[in-house]
Amino acid sequence: MARCRSCGAIATGHGRIMVETTDGPWAGRPVLIRWRKRRWVCREDLCPVVSFVEQDPAICLPRGLLSVRAIRWATGQFC
Repeated sequence: MARCRSCGAIATGHGRIMVETTDGPWAGRPVLIRWRKRRWVCREDLCPVVSFVEQDPAICLPRGLLSVRAIRWATGQFC
C-alpha cells in the first residue's frame, strides 16, 4: 500500500517498470542494478499527481543514473 505524495490518498497499483542503475564495481567488474519499481496511480480527481513510482533514496536518488554506492566510489577515486 502506498499513499500519494501530493494529497495523501491511498494509491492503486498500476504495474511495474524496469529501471537500470549503474552501481560501483565489485571485484573489479562493473555492476548494473535492474530494479522493477512499482507504479502507483492516485484516484483523487482533484489531485495534480496522476501517477508516481516507488523511490528508495538509500539505493538511488530520484531520476538518478548512478546508485548511492557508485557515487561514493567515484568520489573516493579522487582522493
